[in-house]
Amino acid sequence: MRPFTMGRSVFAMTLLVLLVFCPFSKAQVVFPAGALISQACKDQYTFIQQQQNATFTQMTRDSGARLGDVGYWWNCTQIPVAHYCLATMPRCSPNIAPCNIGLCIPSSCNADDVRALAAFVLEKTGEGNGLAASQLQVNCEVDNSLSENVGAIYAISVLVALTFLTLLGSTVWMLSMGKFTGLFRRIPLEPSQQHLEEDPDLEAEQQPSSDPSTSYSEANVHHLSSSSNGDLPVYKEISDSDDESTGFYDEEAELLLLEEELASQQRGGYGSSFITPTLASLYPDSYTISPWMTPRDTPKTTPGTTPRTTPKVTPKTSPKTSPQASPKITPKTTPRSSSSMVPFGVKRAVDTETIFAETNLIETPPLPVSSVSSSSSSSSSSSSAPPPLELPAPTIVVASVCRLEDCGDPGVPSLFNPEKWWVKVLTCWSVEHNATRLVTPIPGEFQALNALRFLSMVWIILGHTGYFWYTVGLKNVFYVQSELLQRFWFQPVSSAVFGVDTFFFLSGFLLAYFAHKELKERSRINWFLYYFHRFWRIYPSYLFILLIFTQLSPILGDGPFWFQYKNIVTNGRDAWWTNILFINNFYPLPDMPRCMGWSWFLAVDMQFYVLSPILLLLYYKSKLAGWILMALLVLSDIGASTAMIWINDLPSFFIGRSPSFAEFYQRPYCRSSPYIIGMAAAYLYTHIKEQEVKTGRRFSIKPTWLVPVAYFFFSSLFVYIIFASYGSEDWITWQNALYLGLSRTGWGLCLAFFSITFFLGYGGVLRTILSASIFDPLAKLSFGAYLVHPIVMWMFYFAQQDYLFYSDRTNFFLFASFLLLSFAVSVGCYLLVEKPIMNLEPIVLRSLASLITSVKNRFCPGKRPLPEPQNTIVSIEIKK
Repeated sequence: MRPFTMGRSVFAMTLLVLLVFCPFSKAQVVFPAGALISQACKDQYTFIQQQQNATFTQMTRDSGARLGDVGYWWNCTQIPVAHYCLATMPRCSPNIAPCNIGLCIPSSCNADDVRALAAFVLEKTGEGNGLAASQLQVNCEVDNSLSENVGAIYAISVLVALTFLTLLGSTVWMLSMGKFTGLFRRIPLEPSQQHLEEDPDLEAEQQPSSDPSTSYSEANVHHLSSSSNGDLPVYKEISDSDDESTGFYDEEAELLLLEEELASQQRGGYGSSFITPTLASLYPDSYTISPWMTPRDTPKTTPGTTPRTTPKVTPKTSPKTSPQASPKITPKTTPRSSSSMVPFGVKRAVDTETIFAETNLIETPPLPVSSVSSSSSSSSSSSSAPPPLELPAPTIVVASVCRLEDCGDPGVPSLFNPEKWWVKVLTCWSVEHNATRLVTPIPGEFQALNALRFLSMVWIILGHTGYFWYTVGLKNVFYVQSELLQRFWFQPVSSAVFGVDTFFFLSGFLLAYFAHKELKERSRINWFLYYFHRFWRIYPSYLFILLIFTQLSPILGDGPFWFQYKNIVTNGRDAWWTNILFINNFYPLPDMPRCMGWSWFLAVDMQFYVLSPILLLLYYKSKLAGWILMALLVLSDIGASTAMIWINDLPSFFIGRSPSFAEFYQRPYCRSSPYIIGMAAAYLYTHIKEQEVKTGRRFSIKPTWLVPVAYFFFSSLFVYIIFASYGSEDWITWQNALYLGLSRTGWGLCLAFFSITFFLGYGGVLRTILSASIFDPLAKLSFGAYLVHPIVMWMFYFAQQDYLFYSDRTNFFLFASFLLLSFAVSVGCYLLVEKPIMNLEPIVLRSLASLITSVKNRFCPGKRPLPEPQNTIVSIEIKK
């Protein structure tokens, strides 16, 4: 509890004068003359003063004593007959502490009552200066109930639906991969050497019998390999967690190669094909490719009810066949090297396909010792051919072909066949698959760009942490404005605006590089896919965060300043359509409320993307014309920025200080130079690589002393751009215009130099650090972190119960917390929305292509479509 200070004594005496209370009589309360106070408010004041004196004292203590004192919001909200309001002086803002006072008043008092009472209190404390009650701004506690926020119900429903879809997709993924059966299947383990020494009978049990009637049930995770002495076969357990240096076999490589050829010849499209080599490790000369389930046209057991089994090898005598006849099924494939072999039980990705190879030895006779030893010795060399197959009895080979979508794993019900379209759709939300893709390194030569992307996002969060202090207000705001912003070490925080220019550079570089590469290879670009992929990539996460921000976030907080956050959301909610059209950097106008104001970057970036084909095609047709146009665009950006600063007389660090902020900061014609320089850097790097191919020699910078000199120059330029605004309060107009007009162009040139030299192998330790794989998943999460980090900051700042006091220590801890929370929320967004929708893109495109093809065939009957290739698996059953 606060002490009952002199200020609160004045407030209490003021209320006593207001009420003119006599404890020994039921006299009417006399309110200030001319005060517009409702009768309901007067009656409740009278009742509380006469009947609930302790409550009246508590309300007095929870109210502010003077301007800048917001009182105790939480304590006031715990009083059933009271509510809290914040009164703000005219021509002032709630985020300026000396302009506000908090009042804990009876719940029946309306806004006009609060204005009248606040004006009277300020007059008694000497801070009113003849202030009229109607001039005060009043904001009372907000209603966060779902009945008053219907939109929150829709947002919660969407969030619950996505969570359920993620759980369902993860479950279907495990079922389609057969992982549920693996969770409960009993696995026979190999006895340790110590057990074998203690019990010699165990060693005899481990040696397979030559009797064909021997049955090895539940041995499906084991397969035969030679022992260390090469004489006796032993069982070895292979799992997904085994080291890649063990468990590789020539037979498996041959099977996988055969399956790849089947897939490439008969399908060649999206989907997965599965094989189960059952007899390959036992009979090196015979390769069995068994389906998951028997074909529909084969009269066997009902799919989905058969346990995990493989085709039986059953002795059967045939009088018409010679006992010496032993068929060979030898695939016409080239043996792979040992580096390309894949162990049993380990999945391997081939393009968009996932191939699972696992052993099924259920009721399968072992290979004779002599054959195993010979095959083991021969398999040690990839170049030696396996020994001929020696079957002791006549053999009948029965082969059948089934469509892949009709086949199934004996341990997986046919309902969850991965080739079914609905399984493909649901498994797009698999947490296991998407999390694996998240941590999988991004292939390619531009690893350093991932570090730039992540570090730029960290820099932006650091800058917004300091800037967003202003949104709720500071007790020492005058110190921050007069001293803190001009400190030398604070310049990296105020210069975080260049992190946005880094994103523009990355966008221009990657777009120009890959678009030019496609033009060189195909002489054209599929413009439908060019725009479709971009919108498909941006919209899902963008719309999801937009929904959460506008509908759900307003009910997730409270406090004396929470009304400011709710006003930001509700006032800008009607402008959501400008975000969808990516024009929110032009409209609403600067003096109008905006929806997700920080999303202006997406609008500018999309505008650059839409207009980039003009430059892409021009450069492809004429490189000289392309370079001239890029130079003109950079010069126009410099001219527009300099003119804007000169005309509006903007300071070097003007964010939040000038109404012309949006005119300069969010317009594409003032932000294009880093983007254009990024495209130019991509074209220059492509030209260097093309020259390397033509000449056959690696590019190098000559003379060699030029490399350290260039690194020193551009590093110095980096540091100068960041710290140049130190002491800029004394700059005149032309200095501000020169710095703001050229700084972004210089920043883009520095990024271009470092990027190209990193890609060419220069950079030393710095290049090694920036190319570390740890930045790959963080770079993938940067987009989600950019969308959510202002929401995280605002929800913290506006939920405070008093004005903050700035300190360096507090700023650092807040920055670290916002950074971790933003990327943590981004992980959820990535798994729920971003990656699943990206997984759906090929499915949607294929469905769209099929629809277009069917429509064309219907209206053009003369053109017959080519038959769609069927995914097939050959089932070979060997019987003796």
